[in-house]
Amino acid sequence: MKTSNRILLILLISGIILFAAIHISLYRKYEKGEIVAERELLNKFYSNYALSVPAYLSISNFRNIVIIPSDSFHFEIEKKSGGTAGYKLIKDSLFIFGDTRPTVPLTAAAKPVVTTTGEKRIVALNTPSVFLSEQLLILYCPPLKILKIRNGSICLYGKTDHSKTRFEAYIQDCEFNFSNRNLYETAYENKYYDSISIHSVRSYVSLNKNSVVRSLYVSMDGESQLVDNKSIIENIYLDCKPDSWLHLSGENLKRVRQIIL
Repeated sequence: MKTSNRILLILLISGIILFAAIHISLYRKYEKGEIVAERELLNKFYSNYALSVPAYLSISNFRNIVIIPSDSFHFEIEKKSGGTAGYKLIKDSLFIFGDTRPTVPLTAAAKPVVTTTGEKRIVALNTPSVFLSEQLLILYCPPLKILKIRNGSICLYGKTDHSKTRFEAYIQDCEFNFSNRNLYETAYENKYYDSISIHSVRSYVSLNKNSVVRSLYVSMDGESQLVDNKSIIENIYLDCKPDSWLHLSGENLKRVRQIIL
C-alpha cells in the first residue's frame, strides 16, 4: 500500500474512532441526565397544550404573544413562579388568559403629534395600563373562524417561502408586529406572509422592514395606527376611520385600495 493511501486510511479510522468516542460520551451524559433533549427542555420551561382547533379563540392580558402559523393547533405557556396564566374550554370556544388580577382604566392610544415646524411624526402607542402576564404565550395556529386578542404585545411569524397561509385577527388595545419578536431585526428568513387580515381597535400595527406580504387587509378605528417601516406589501386594502393614522412608504401607498362593503 502506498504511503499516501496509508495516511488517508489512518485519518479515516481516526475520524471514526473520534466520532464514536464523542457519541458514547454524549450518550453517557444523556443517561446521567446531564444533557436534556430539546423537547424535554421545552417541557421544563413551558406547559404544552394540544387541543382541537377551536371555532372561537379569545386571548387576553399577555405582555408577549408569539403566533406561528401552523397546520395543527396547540399552544405553550411559559412556566413562572406565581404565574396565573391558563385557559378555559367551553364547547368549541377557547379562552386563554394571562394575569387574572383586576384591570384599571386603559390609556388612550397615541395620536400623531404636530411639531413646532408643523410636521407630523410617529408616536408609539402607549402601553395599556392593565396587568399583563409576564408568561410568554406561544400559539401555533391554523386559520380560525374567529380570533380575538385584547391587551397584549403580539409578534406574528412569517414563512421561509411564499407558501399560502391565511391569518385573521381582531385586536384591541394591542401592539401587533410582523416579525420574529424583534421589530428592528435587519435580516431573518421567515419573513413572508400571504393573506393577512387585521381588525384593529385602539391598537398599533407595525411591519418589520423585511416583511413581504402578498395581501394585507386592515380595518382601523380612530385610535389605531398602521406603520409599514418600508416593508413590501403587494396588495393592501384599507377600511379606516377618519381619525386613524397611517404611515406608509410611497410604493405601498400607491397600492392602497379601499375596502368596499
